[in-house]
Amino acid sequence: MTPWPGEQAGNRLERLAREEQIPLDSTGRTGAVATRVGAQRVASPLDSRQDVADADGGRLYEPRDALGLAYRTRATLYTQPVALTLDYAAREVAAPLEPVDDDQAVRNDITVQRTGGSTARAERTAGPLSIQAPPQGIGRYAEQITVNLAADGAVTDRDPHRRRTAQHPRHRRGPASDEQILTLTLAANGIALPHRAGTTVQLARPAVAAL
Repeated sequence: MTPWPGEQAGNRLERLAREEQIPLDSTGRTGAVATRVGAQRVASPLDSRQDVADADGGRLYEPRDALGLAYRTRATLYTQPVALTLDYAAREVAAPLEPVDDDQAVRNDITVQRTGGSTARAERTAGPLSIQAPPQGIGRYAEQITVNLAADGAVTDRDPHRRRTAQHPRHRRGPASDEQILTLTLAANGIALPHRAGTTVQLARPAVAAL
């Protein structure tokens, strides 16, 4: 017996919420999520939900103001307006939010495998973040991920999304996390932290790391 093969991703999240009686707060129309997931594997309630989030590319997290879980669909993360702008030069962000050059999040060679199925691979072959040796590129930064999708054809759709979200250079911060510093900064200025994970916060005039 194969449990729930081809189930729509949003429907699975809502079904799991009902079965486990764990409230689910959703951002975006979960019923409109096109991603269909593979058979539900034997796993903990949290891992079962994370399988869905990994397949769809959305965000599974704990809300700050309620007991339960929350999910933000991948579609709501695209082309969203800026919810909050902070000016670093005007000291609207507390130290030590200093950028440090870091390549930990850079990926330019990504292989996506469907659980029990086929794989798709994409490489960035040109440009400053390409797999070419410096100075034409940065060398090869490879990653392989496995997602529980319903059909092999969905793997090629998932691969470009992963490549877009991982091909840009990131800045690593100081000992405190970005969110910790941002929370302290906003609280000191009487500003409520944006409620939902994945909300776009813009940092204007950031500090420039010394070369």
